[in-house]
Amino acid sequence: MGTAEDVADYLQEWFEAGAADSFVIVADRLSDALSDFVNQVIPVLQERGLRPENYMGNTLREYMNLDYQLGVDPRILNESDQIR
Repeated sequence: MGTAEDVADYLQEWFEAGAADSFVIVADRLSDALSDFVNQVIPVLQERGLRPENYMGNTLREYMNLDYQLGVDPRILNESDQIR
C-alpha cells in the first residue's frame, strides 16, 4: 500500500473528512503486516496527534474515554419495549 506515511495519510484523510472515526486493521497471520503497522504507522499517527502516545486507564471504556455505564444501555431497553 506504500510507506508508513502513505498509510497514515490515507487514514488521516478519512478521519478528518468525518468518513470514519476508527479503523479495523486486519493482517494475515503469515506476514509481518500487523507488527509493521504498529511499529511504523502508529508512530506517524502519534506524531500527527491522531493517536494518543500513552493510554490511561485499565479498561477499554477508560482507554476510549467513554462514560461509565451500569447495566444495559437504556436505548436497548427502549427498543425491546417497542418490539411486542
